[in-house]
Amino acid sequence: MRRAMYAASVACVLTFVPILILKLNSETAFVNLLKSIAAVLGVPGAFVGLLAAFGRVHDIDLWVTDAANFAFYFMITWLLLKGFGRVKAHKT
Repeated sequence: MRRAMYAASVACVLTFVPILILKLNSETAFVNLLKSIAAVLGVPGAFVGLLAAFGRVHDIDLWVTDAANFAFYFMITWLLLKGFGRVKAHKT
């Protein structure tokens, strides 16, 4: 249960913080770097959104991309935490 809560927290951060970063109006070099990183974090959901829209780029639903990003980052984090738990249990 704790692993799922940690994974959900990380997935929320990796899904919604990039959306907020992309809305920043500043054009400094640091903010542009943050925007580039935020755009890369949205790629897994963009692929799923493109598939759901049958290849029509302008019909991609942002709810689908956000849900796919959440599911992707949840599973990655959950698997990493599970692996770290096994390594920790194996060391003792």
